[in-house]
Amino acid sequence: MVATLAAPVSAEPATSFSGDATGVDALVENPLGGDPLVDLILVQAGPLPSDGGQDDDELLNADVDGLTASVIRAETEGSGSSSQSSATIADLALSIGTVLDVTSTTLESDAVAECFAEGAEVSGDSVIEDLSINGTDVDVTGDPNQTVELGPITVVINEQIEDVADDGTFGEIIVNALRITVTNPLDDELLGEVTLAQSYADVTCMPDSSTDGLLSVTSGSTGTSGSQLPLAVLLLAGVTVSFVLARSFARR
Repeated sequence: MVATLAAPVSAEPATSFSGDATGVDALVENPLGGDPLVDLILVQAGPLPSDGGQDDDELLNADVDGLTASVIRAETEGSGSSSQSSATIADLALSIGTVLDVTSTTLESDAVAECFAEGAEVSGDSVIEDLSINGTDVDVTGDPNQTVELGPITVVINEQIEDVADDGTFGEIIVNALRITVTNPLDDELLGEVTLAQSYADVTCMPDSSTDGLLSVTSGSTGTSGSQLPLAVLLLAGVTVSFVLARSFARR
């Protein structure tokens, strides 16, 4: 008898990594022409080199270009079998002239790309609390890619953009806690885009095609020249034989 058990292999080393995270990335054009109302990148970690590593950046008590926040933080790391990034903004207040006004107590995104024996897998999530845009409280469902239209303003909440190769050799994901686009109501021309708490992660993997992602464990086998039974079976057989012999001698 041959008993073979199949168990998933938890993770496989990645062959290369990339990852980065950004707190605030904003470009809003002036509808009257001239210099942009906002052209700003605040707090950025990464991008990581292909052999992985770690990077982080943080700004406390931010107050610049119509934006205030108690904390803006970005982190990214790649090692072993995974790449992971996160971005956080606490107590955000962003005001861009009369075009846009955003407040939130918490904006956070997380992105993970990981190599398993079956290939690359990606995942992500966001946390958005007490969100208000232009004086309107926004009900956050928690679903990926929730879209809210507020006149010329489009808000994508917990935006997730992912790509995994069919053969499992590569996976990447972008997670934006908020991505806000503003269009001109007269001609629908894009006036600007603001991305808040963005995380990105990717990995390149080398799946183990020889085992189809499963680990084979042989618990016992037999051949024509002899038997190799599990120890517990042999012990049970020995106890049984001893008991039969003892009863046979007792009857004599």
